[in-house]
Amino acid sequence: MNPLNSHLSSEDFDLALFSVPSASATAHLASCAECTGDLSNLRTGFADLRLSTTALASENLRDLDRIGGVRTLFPLRARRTFFTMPRLALATAALALTIGAPMALHQRNLVPVAATPAQAAPQISDEALLTTIQSDLNTSVATPLLPLTSTTSTTENQKED
Repeated sequence: MNPLNSHLSSEDFDLALFSVPSASATAHLASCAECTGDLSNLRTGFADLRLSTTALASENLRDLDRIGGVRTLFPLRARRTFFTMPRLALATAALALTIGAPMALHQRNLVPVAATPAQAAPQISDEALLTTIQSDLNTSVATPLLPLTSTTSTTENQKED
């Protein structure tokens, strides 16, 4: 039974159509006209589907017999089946060569690189390091951007104003 209403669920209809329905479903079908009508509509629909499928299949078989059967549509090619395994073996060998040859050549051309020992930088004092950094900054800055070193030019400009 469907928990949302008092009618049969889809599982109950499935059991009633294709196998043995449960006792509660059989009792409900005896008392409910709506579920009985739905079940008969489903049975009619499946019977019509079976009829139309069988009719279509028999019509196709008649057409096939009329033109000479399946063998005229798909003739057997015994000669081609003989060469199938050698072709497969050749294709496998070609694939192996295509993949394996470049890998083998690449592995042969690799030259081992000797590891160079890492050398520690010489110890520099903090003052020497700061002096080096300051000199690098002074030389890499353009002249107009260098800091002013003389204070006389600023005091003369102030007096003129």
